[in-house]
Amino acid sequence: MIQRNFGGQKKKRTAYAKSSTGKALMSAMIDEARRYEAEGLIHRYPHHEFMQLLSGGRRADGIFIRDTWNGEVLTLTGPVILAFGGPCGMLPGMTTGTTLNSGDALAGVFSQGIRIANPEYIQYHPTTVQIPGKRMLISEAARGEGGRLFIRRDGKPWYFMEEKYPELGNLMPRDVVSREIETVLAMPDCEDQVYLDLTGLSKSIWQNRLSDMR
Repeated sequence: MIQRNFGGQKKKRTAYAKSSTGKALMSAMIDEARRYEAEGLIHRYPHHEFMQLLSGGRRADGIFIRDTWNGEVLTLTGPVILAFGGPCGMLPGMTTGTTLNSGDALAGVFSQGIRIANPEYIQYHPTTVQIPGKRMLISEAARGEGGRLFIRRDGKPWYFMEEKYPELGNLMPRDVVSREIETVLAMPDCEDQVYLDLTGLSKSIWQNRLSDMR
């Protein structure tokens, strides 16, 4: 199996699908869900939104959902698993996730007395590009294949991750890289932008491993 390095790894141990591993995983999961749906094992409610839990004491016995097309409210009873996808909409212009995940559902169940564990665990990603309303992810695959972060310091490129972390360099864990980016941006002798240098990557890597990113 072909593998590559990702953040915090000293050895290549992550399987991948060019530069679209997440997309490949989502496609596989959607295909499987469609199969289950065709077999009558699951039922989807498209264009519906979560309203609140149907709660009895300390347990959830179901949910109320609303049809966004006609306003009809449905009651679904049974065990509940909540998968809201994170409060991306609370971070406009700063998230790579869909801003449709507004955080309203999370706030709603919290107001009903549900304990929220580890709300500070929001993943940071150090390499993104601004697009209207949000940010577009530049996959960690770029650094896994040799991309290098730098900032201009006194007018010259400074590859700060390689200097501070000589063993893993640009492949330190994402939170560490993000924190270091904030640190160098605040330095008075540095410019106000960090860049990802991909000029050293071969034509073969661009064509065969990072084709979607290209």
